[in-house]
Amino acid sequence: MIFIGAVMALAAGNYDITAVFASLGMPIISMLVLILATWTTNTGNAYTAGLAAMKVFSFRDELRPKVTLICGALGTLVAIAGLATVLESFISVLSSLVPPIAGIIIADYWIIGKGDPNNWYPVKGINWIGILSWAAGSIVALFFSFFSPALDGIIVCLISYLVLNSLFSKTSLAGGGIMDINEILGLEKGEVI
Repeated sequence: MIFIGAVMALAAGNYDITAVFASLGMPIISMLVLILATWTTNTGNAYTAGLAAMKVFSFRDELRPKVTLICGALGTLVAIAGLATVLESFISVLSSLVPPIAGIIIADYWIIGKGDPNNWYPVKGINWIGILSWAAGSIVALFFSFFSPALDGIIVCLISYLVLNSLFSKTSLAGGGIMDINEILGLEKGEVI
């Protein structure tokens, strides 16, 4: 399939399969491919939206086909209205802000804690080292990316967490100390689990 797709793309000068079929003089097949591709993707989207709406609004199960149809129709109207283009910038920002968190996890758990659950513990208060590292990784991912924004953010965040942790791990920037299980569960002093 990959070889045939590559040959077709070279012949048509385009990677879009519908444009390839159209340029090869097969517009009906092109339209059929487009409809089937979007159909297979969006039936799952409509079904999932229908299930979510059923759960959120506590509808009776016999209403599921109608609720799914309404969700599919609403999704189509939202797509026609162009909501996806409005959300592109929001999703782009999220794609730069969320991945750097993985850098903190890798640095704290896998490098500092050596992947041993006994070496990891929650801290009281706010771990400002993590917040500052996340901010550095996010800024690089948003404005100064040199390879892939997500990967750049993770790498910068990981390195900055390791550096800041080595400098400030014994200060209040690393949080207010180790939290024990009773504090995590919100139990009063003296209560036992």
